[in-house]
Amino acid sequence: MKMKKLVCMLLVFIFTVLVVSVPGAAAEPAEDASVVPVTHYEYPITPDSPDWFNYTVLEKVEMLRIPDGILERMTDEALVTAIAEYPYLVDLGVYGSIDESVPICCEYFSALNELLSRDTAQQAMSTYGLQVVENAAQLASADNDDFENVFLTYKMRELVNYICDDAAIEVSFNEEVGTYTVWKTVYTPKGTAVKCYVTTEGDSKSYHLSEDQRLMSLYNITLVSSVTCLYNCHSYAWYNRSTSNTYRMDDPSAYMTDGSYRQVYSGSAGPLYMGSGIQKGDIVYYGRGSHSAVITASPTASSAAIGNAPCISKWGPAGVFQHPFGEVPASYITTSLTVWRLN
Repeated sequence: MKMKKLVCMLLVFIFTVLVVSVPGAAAEPAEDASVVPVTHYEYPITPDSPDWFNYTVLEKVEMLRIPDGILERMTDEALVTAIAEYPYLVDLGVYGSIDESVPICCEYFSALNELLSRDTAQQAMSTYGLQVVENAAQLASADNDDFENVFLTYKMRELVNYICDDAAIEVSFNEEVGTYTVWKTVYTPKGTAVKCYVTTEGDSKSYHLSEDQRLMSLYNITLVSSVTCLYNCHSYAWYNRSTSNTYRMDDPSAYMTDGSYRQVYSGSAGPLYMGSGIQKGDIVYYGRGSHSAVITASPTASSAAIGNAPCISKWGPAGVFQHPFGEVPASYITTSLTVWRLN
């Protein structure tokens, strides 16, 4: 009997030791972080960061990409919030219409790209996007100088209409005026016809001012002249650099193919260098034909980085800005940059 009792006591002791000593034996299983929904994403750098201007545009764009593992776990509301808080949301206004801008920006605007890939995109934007618009509009109306929220109101309204296809929900611009288009023809120095068009001013003054203010907070640029939709970057660079210009030009390629201009540089705005031959007055034609700018000063040394070359250009519906060659929206900066000089 004694032996039996000792054996039983020994078994109880061994069982107790095992239960106490085995890690997690009595604890709830830990939640797998890889499946936990993400309800808010904090960007690692913003225009309020003290080191914002220490990085190039392309470096900041890479820092602002949301990692795939987080992106796929973000709720719809988190994605819409990340879209509204994305520092380069303003880029949706510098490529032309919202229809033209969204596909270009999606290449590096990860939250927008992810939302558009979901079947719930329309519902999410019509619900959460309108909440952003309403909140921003209330803040803007309380402060007439609140360009940040004026900008956000307009930009998110555009996105709501774009994503909801204007059918699911109607969001109108109270200050927007009707527009019309009249096609016109201008000519290159060699006499080749170039199709342009004249349109009315389609956006309000407050929208233009908010766009300029937002751009100047994000890019190392200086405003040269006030905002207008009546002319664009190609028309300004190739046709008429006066603020009285009223023509918009979609395709300036005729200037480069009929002998009016000759190419003096081909490359990128990244680590390459000015070298010789680039001068004040030359025209920069950015990749995809998305932008044109005029170089305003010859390089002081052959080792000067081309990304720092001083330029002037019209930015979409915003103003005319002085800026370094490489200080432009991300998708402008490609390996297909070329520089042209009048023959």
